Amino acid sequence: MKKYLNLTAFILTTAAVSSCSKSYYAPGLYHNDVQFMIKPHSKDSVKTRVYASGVYLAQNGAGSQGGSQSGLLNVYRSHTLRHFNLSYGALGYTGVYSRTKTEDNGTISPLVNKSFYGYGLNGSGSFYLSTRKTDFRIIGIDLTYSHESGSFLAFRKAQVGQPNVSSAAQSGMFSYGIFTEVIIKPDANTNFGFKLFLNQTPGNITRDLNRVDEDLHVHTESSAMLGITSFVGYKHFNFHTTMASGSTVGDISGAVQFGLAYKF
Repeated sequence: MKKYLNLTAFILTTAAVSSCSKSYYAPGLYHNDVQFMIKPHSKDSVKTRVYASGVYLAQNGAGSQGGSQSGLLNVYRSHTLRHFNLSYGALGYTGVYSRTKTEDNGTISPLVNKSFYGYGLNGSGSFYLSTRKTDFRIIGIDLTYSHESGSFLAFRKAQVGQPNVSSAAQSGMFSYGIFTEVIIKPDANTNFGFKLFLNQTPGNITRDLNRVDEDLHVHTESSAMLGITSFVGYKHFNFHTTMASGSTVGDISGAVQFGLAYKF
């Protein structure tokens, strides 16, 4: 657990300022909104389950400036059919975006400290092949829509049009991802596995974060995040960790999740 806490601290303290000292602001869950959704193993006796998952999330802000910490609750239903899995549910979240600055005397003082909260819908589906103990979810897709409110949204709206600032003022955010996943069930009570994914947030949010250089050339930004989720389940409980990274406004950003789920 110590190495995960160190990783979280590293992500939250990475606040690199771009070469032109421009500020970038994106939604509170930007780059960290897609959730891991558990699906029953093909050999489970019950192939339709309801899950409730509590998740701690932490990630860099846009341009690796500042960072967000939040808590999220995801309640969803999952089905495992012949060669196909499906999950769909709703989520709610609350968190804080914070950013600091270093004064001339070396002291660190708060620059931005704003709260956010919201709700959303998410879904996931995958095609799989199975052996006696292992399901190979060869290709899958994740979909997430979230709607944000709070003082951080009001702050981003107020920053639109300000000099040397790029701010995404949208309250709604849609992300999708593709993944491949392996789950192993060694006995009736235990399962474990991993998931590799590539997530993307298209649309106006990414457009609003595009960089403009000294020659007024627009650099189209990518919102892609590449990552891995590892998980282990025992009886009714499942614990998962997610680590992801990607480029945002020319800087490398990171995101982590720690989740505990209960199946009903």
